[in-house]
Amino acid sequence: METELRLSRRMLVRLLGISARGLLTWTATIMGGILVAVFAAGGSYALWNGAAEIPDVAVTSGTIGLAVEAVPALNIDGLVPGSSVHTAFTASNNGDADLSVVMSGTEIAGQTNGLASYLIMTLANVPTPGDCTKDVAGASGPVIGFTSTASPVLIDAGAGTEYCLVVTLDPLAPDTVQGSTATFTLRFDGTQRTP
Repeated sequence: METELRLSRRMLVRLLGISARGLLTWTATIMGGILVAVFAAGGSYALWNGAAEIPDVAVTSGTIGLAVEAVPALNIDGLVPGSSVHTAFTASNNGDADLSVVMSGTEIAGQTNGLASYLIMTLANVPTPGDCTKDVAGASGPVIGFTSTASPVLIDAGAGTEYCLVVTLDPLAPDTVQGSTATFTLRFDGTQRTP
């Protein structure tokens, strides 16, 4: 006759002399010790491994270098309301990063009789200096406060571009500006073109 042995939890606890909580604590302690030993030994050692180094890796940052040649003086002798003078000049990128270039502003260095208030400027990017004429199309507006920020010109690294500057005396200029002069500075800004 076969006897069936069934042990209840209470009987197991009495037989081993350990409470259920003690059994769980004992099991957790053993498992914790095993985990500490595995982590302290480092690595899995299930597979062989190796390491290598690449020595002396050098990184050099790029440069930008915007240069604008001096704009020849515009001879405004004989400039009358509605007439214009023009000149070509070159902007160069002497760096090794491509640039986005704008004419960001003007500064009036000197004037007589308020002449600068009646000067209208046009700035255009042209293929060659010979393409610079008084009728060139480009960004245009009063010399005071003029910018070309809405029309950036892209200049590749190591390259240059030609600009055409046209200055027109406002057709409505008053008689008080006759025989006057004005001197102003153009500011160009170059920003690295993102790749």
